[in-house]
Amino acid sequence: MGMGIVRVALIVFSIASILVLAGFSTILNEKAYAGNEVAHPFGDFKCWKFVDGTGIVVPPALVSIQDQFGTIENSDWTQLGYCAAAEKNGQPSPFSLTTPIPLAQHYQGWLYPLGTRGAGTDTTVIITVPQFEQTITIRLGDVDSILVPTTKFTTDEGQVDSFDMEQHWNCYLIEQQPDLNVNVNLVTQHGLQNADVLDPFLLCAPMIKTDLFEPFDQFGTLFDEHLLCYDLRVNNPGTDLPIQLQDQLSADPQGNPIPLPVILGSEELLCAPALKSFPLIGGTIIPLDTTSLLLAGTQMTASWLIPVIVSAIGIGIVIARKF
Repeated sequence: MGMGIVRVALIVFSIASILVLAGFSTILNEKAYAGNEVAHPFGDFKCWKFVDGTGIVVPPALVSIQDQFGTIENSDWTQLGYCAAAEKNGQPSPFSLTTPIPLAQHYQGWLYPLGTRGAGTDTTVIITVPQFEQTITIRLGDVDSILVPTTKFTTDEGQVDSFDMEQHWNCYLIEQQPDLNVNVNLVTQHGLQNADVLDPFLLCAPMIKTDLFEPFDQFGTLFDEHLLCYDLRVNNPGTDLPIQLQDQLSADPQGNPIPLPVILGSEELLCAPALKSFPLIGGTIIPLDTTSLLLAGTQMTASWLIPVIVSAIGIGIVIARKF
């Protein structure tokens, strides 16, 4: 009889142990990437706002947005702006030698509904921008927009595809920061302009976008650098420029994919490559991977706590039967 009780207890303990390991495996698989920074060479981007009245609300398109903080879904998108690869102060961009058009990397900004909370909303992070030798601690606000690789159409150049159609970004509003106040010369496909780089406005995190509609495309990666986007004051602004943009969300009122006409207005932002880390926890700098697992553990305690309870019950049964 005693051996039978021991066997039962061992079986219960073995099952619980397997479940514990499965729980930690889930944490490792789902959350170990959070905070890992791999600096891919995406370089700088200058962003324009569309002239009022030219950006439209497209038909509802349900999209899953996963960044290093988690996943949300959204279906309501409004055209917001346009970003193009830029050479800063004569420094080549990773896209300087794209052919047949240099600097052929473009993004269309799509606006979330006002007040949308992202998976990273209310998270505090440390952002370092190597090119400006700037490190700031920021708190992420609501998500503002996503940046989607786009194909550009102009009268002079015709169709110009983006060189990289894979990487997307999920952009969070951030708290007010002091002005950087650095003067730069920026060259894009649209010419040379002098501008002052001011206060940080958005943090754009690498993301995976999954279209929850046919053909259910998925794009992006979680292992690219971030972009810190600064307000920009252009000292020799250009004239309004009509173009057409087409990406995975561009559609007519019937939902058919088509290029959408817009007019580029004022230059709004300079987005610079940035790296993310987390603040001190308990007075100790925790490496990014450890921080990620710690944060993941607080969110997924149930995945391993239940097996531990089951194990304890099994051991309790043995002790109770013995006494």
